[in-house]
Amino acid sequence: GLFVGMLDAMTTVRERAGEIHQKILFQLAGDERICNTESAKDVFELIGSTDKKLIVYDDSLHEIYNDQDRSQAIHDLKFYLQENEGS
Repeated sequence: GLFVGMLDAMTTVRERAGEIHQKILFQLAGDERICNTESAKDVFELIGSTDKKLIVYDDSLHEIYNDQDRSQAIHDLKFYLQENEGS
């Protein structure tokens, strides 16, 4: 089912994260109650890219674009996209 498929996908991502060499941005909720922020940070560390950025919004829950840090999260995403346009 869906849950088993998601678990399999998460295992595959962890196993193959080192193969990711593209620029990447992780924006994570610091007060996450649905997903595991620490696991996401672990995956971030496994990513093979040397051009990667991690931002944690300490006061945000699961939906960072619809939460307390909404303005900052959207600003950070726009800035990242503008900064990396064409690369």
